[in-house]
Amino acid sequence: MAGDDCVATIRNGASAVVLWNLCTDAAGGPSPSTVCRGAVYIATDGSGQVTRNAGFYMLTHIGRFVRQGAKRCASTTFASGSGEADLQTVAFANPDGSSVLFVFNNGPDETKVAIADASRQVRTTTRLQAGEMQTVVWG
Repeated sequence: MAGDDCVATIRNGASAVVLWNLCTDAAGGPSPSTVCRGAVYIATDGSGQVTRNAGFYMLTHIGRFVRQGAKRCASTTFASGSGEADLQTVAFANPDGSSVLFVFNNGPDETKVAIADASRQVRTTTRLQAGEMQTVVWG
């Protein structure tokens, strides 16, 4: 599960995100699946090397800042001319009053992002490389 899967899952009403496999080899084994990717890949060459993938970072970002009892808020996803959503977001209001925005750049290029709250007051700007995700917390 990459960042785009996480965003789509939560934006469509899920209250949790689960990776079916915690770890796999680079081919998705022991039973290959293009859908059930693990959070980490373990090398099969005997080196024991562990590579964290997008699923690992997605779970880390969401799990660290979104608190139990948080409510999903409206956020905007931006599409390029191809119809695919290049900049995907999902936002939360934590019970302590803080806000959390998860941003994933699913596009092929670096993108500048301006983050604003409901009052349209810009909180910050950042740049995301292709495939990069960030979590912004304020309040």
